[in-house]
Amino acid sequence: MPAAMANRTDVMAQNVHGTDPQNLVERLLRMRIYNSRYWKEHCFGLNAETVVEKAVVLDHVGSTFGGNRKPTPFICLVLKLLQIQPPIEAVVEYVKQDEHKYLRALGAFYVRLVGQPAQVYSVLEPLLNDYRKLAVRSPSGWALSHIDELSDMLLRDEYAWELTMPKLPSRKLLVASGKLGPRTSMLSGALAAAAAAAEAAGGATPADGPRRAGDTADRRPREPPAGRGGEPSGRRSAPGGKDEDRTAVAALLARQRAAVEADASGAAGGGPSSSTPGGELSLDEWDRKRAALGMAPLRRGRR
Repeated sequence: MPAAMANRTDVMAQNVHGTDPQNLVERLLRMRIYNSRYWKEHCFGLNAETVVEKAVVLDHVGSTFGGNRKPTPFICLVLKLLQIQPPIEAVVEYVKQDEHKYLRALGAFYVRLVGQPAQVYSVLEPLLNDYRKLAVRSPSGWALSHIDELSDMLLRDEYAWELTMPKLPSRKLLVASGKLGPRTSMLSGALAAAAAAAEAAGGATPADGPRRAGDTADRRPREPPAGRGGEPSGRRSAPGGKDEDRTAVAALLARQRAAVEADASGAAGGGPSSSTPGGELSLDEWDRKRAALGMAPLRRGRR
């Protein structure tokens, strides 16, 4: 069979975006693909089923590589899909399967080229939650990407791997026209379950958000602020609340302050002796009390 016959678009294929499907790939890149060894040896006689056998063994994506700009097997298979034009539903199944990531990337790229805008969004948006790595080969060398980055590039950029992407209208326009529903997050189910559990337990729902300091569940009027000494003026403290914590800290500070003052008075009078005349504590007893308060022991032999 002549090479020109092997490179023709399938006679049953329909125009895509008003042109031959293969014209979605620039002519210079098409000529490189037609003349490549991979196209001649591996892409001859492929159909929608046998393309899968070639795609599952791919180990990188990209358009061309090297100084002479050789086409990658990935872009060769993209052109082959445009040539044979399999049913779009069959290619969508490439994207839905999650076992072979390069087959998923191939299906996503083809759907972006030939799919209708609403279909493109519905097929590519779920891939934004796929974070698996992809090896990318380009004229500048190797790079690392991810499936979610590929999906984002196909949805946003006008050019992708030396190909001009068909015009894609804004998602807001499609939602406003009723062709596409609002985008739903994968966390919506988990949030709804958490809200239902909170309502069943009688607590606040996640939609309530975090409360500010001083807010109460029944929105009681704000009470007078705490005094200078840290003690609240007329405010009731709930068991285990912040008021009890502040009281405990204040008591600990008072005990440490008393111990420091006693230490200073003892040092000014020559320091406490090991005996306990008049009920005074010995040095060892002071050291034990200071250790219980987290303080360093007294120094011996001060002058």
